[in-house]
Amino acid sequence: LRVRVPNRGIAWLHKNFTQVVSSGSSSAQAYRVTANSLNMRSGAGTRYRILASLRRNEAVQYHGRSGNWAKVTARGKTGWVSSRYVQPQSGSAGAANRLRGESGSGSTTAASADRGGSSSTTASATRSANGGRVIYGRFTVSDALVRRSLQTIANITGKDVILTSGDRNHVPRGGSRNSLHLRKRAADFYIRGLTLEAGFDLIRSRRSEILSGGGFEVIYHKPGTSTGGPHLHLGHRSSSAHKIMTEVGGRYTRWR
Repeated sequence: LRVRVPNRGIAWLHKNFTQVVSSGSSSAQAYRVTANSLNMRSGAGTRYRILASLRRNEAVQYHGRSGNWAKVTARGKTGWVSSRYVQPQSGSAGAANRLRGESGSGSTTAASADRGGSSSTTASATRSANGGRVIYGRFTVSDALVRRSLQTIANITGKDVILTSGDRNHVPRGGSRNSLHLRKRAADFYIRGLTLEAGFDLIRSRRSEILSGGGFEVIYHKPGTSTGGPHLHLGHRSSSAHKIMTEVGGRYTRWR
């Protein structure tokens, strides 16, 4: 898609990673902030600058939504906030549920609005204040440092981190008997809206934030991998040193 980015000119985006923002109404609606403090940013993502820090029960005008972000006006400025932390000032609970993308019954895929990492090993998802979630699904991750690293990725990107594997008690095709999965210290995943390569580059470039509290093993299993399919792998090592690698056809390349 050909788009115009404010202050940057014309750019091209892949259509699979864009979404039309629609409020379902031609006029702004009155909403209020439900978090103690909520950052309003210049764009729909944590990489955008903060325009204001809104307070609980502060009134905002809601214009529409893009993914987990709501476009609002407050204090004379228009920006983006996590849609989880605003709701209509009046109206039915169903209206608030529609904003969050939930069902009319009020159920949600997020186990909590956790801001710093899940303490549960069985939660289906944890959500950051920036809109990103760690979606565990049917998988369990016992290691607290691995869970914290996954949540940090969600916090930084504002995107969903979706697990494809966690603790294991067997060796899958192409797997190793020395795998950290067997020690319940690893997770395989991808980041919704990012390529695997972009996710790998993010972890490498921001390793001081993401890989904290111990030594980690990060592997980008590329197309042609011997492990069953491309994915990102993150494990907590016994050593204090990080090990960052790519793998194709069973051959590993170490990155600094």
